[in-house]
Amino acid sequence: MEDQQQKKALITGTSNGIGLALAKKLLDEGYKVIGLSGNLSSISNTNYQHKLIDLSKNSHINSVYLDLVKQNVSLDFFYINNSFTSGLNSIDNINEDALEKSINFNFKSVFWFLKYFCNITKPNEGKIIVNISAESITGNPEKVLFCAAQSALFSIVQSFSKYLKEEKIKVIALYTGIINNDDLFVKSFVSGDEAKRTDTEENLVSEIFDIITNDEIPSGSRVFINHKTIEN
Repeated sequence: MEDQQQKKALITGTSNGIGLALAKKLLDEGYKVIGLSGNLSSISNTNYQHKLIDLSKNSHINSVYLDLVKQNVSLDFFYINNSFTSGLNSIDNINEDALEKSINFNFKSVFWFLKYFCNITKPNEGKIIVNISAESITGNPEKVLFCAAQSALFSIVQSFSKYLKEEKIKVIALYTGIINNDDLFVKSFVSGDEAKRTDTEENLVSEIFDIITNDEIPSGSRVFINHKTIEN
């Protein structure tokens, strides 16, 4: 029989990078983790369930949602971590296909994830974190489609934060990446000071876990972690 006291988390993009590292961290902390990715995961753990999914397709997202509803899954935490950049992302090389794929993966999919999975996130204590690249603020002419789609996500976070206010489900925007903008004060709710540079995957995931477990962060907030590029 499933342990109803065991905390449950859903994470997208768990085949590599931050998603994979965070899934391992949560498993170490005693969570039951469901991972979603377009590729297989290297995790082998009885508390981990992996689902192959095209993260850019609404039909696939809805199918996973309905499957979890049938399993009576109730989430404590949901981390939306999917993003996509293509070789045709620079201002000089954009085409219609690249535009559509970037919008589907980096914008539409986040909306569908929030719309469906908020219904199986626990009222009063559940938390949803949307990972947003810091380049959505600074911009990058070589990744203009990615930056544009990502920049719209904070508006979605704020809208869902208000939408879920009565259920007391927190929705938070977590910005990762290097921000070099003198006009923007980068603050970490974890340190309370200007965000420290996090240069290892282990330290980055530890900071994310601190944010997950920090109940003082208001819903609708933007939380920044300033880190170097993580090489897989």
